[in-house]
Amino acid sequence: MQDIVTETINTMLKGTSAQGRRMKINCRVKKSVPVPYEEWQRTPNAHEPIISQELWDKAQIHKQAGALDPALQNDICPISQKTQAHLCKLL
Repeated sequence: MQDIVTETINTMLKGTSAQGRRMKINCRVKKSVPVPYEEWQRTPNAHEPIISQELWDKAQIHKQAGALDPALQNDICPISQKTQAHLCKLL
């Protein structure tokens, strides 16, 4: 289930719209059942993408490199614990 949610978010980030994710059992009943992921109707370029394909590809390469190299997974961000959100100061 988590893979489907992740894939749905990823396709929306790239500008693809997915429809037909649920199907009504009967026109008289309000219940609906999920449709298998492979049967969804997808419309590429339905809206302006939030992230460009070029940036998406770079992120995927970086993600794969981190997954393959355990040393990269333990890196600490250089600005970690040096910035603080305004609302955090109020807590």
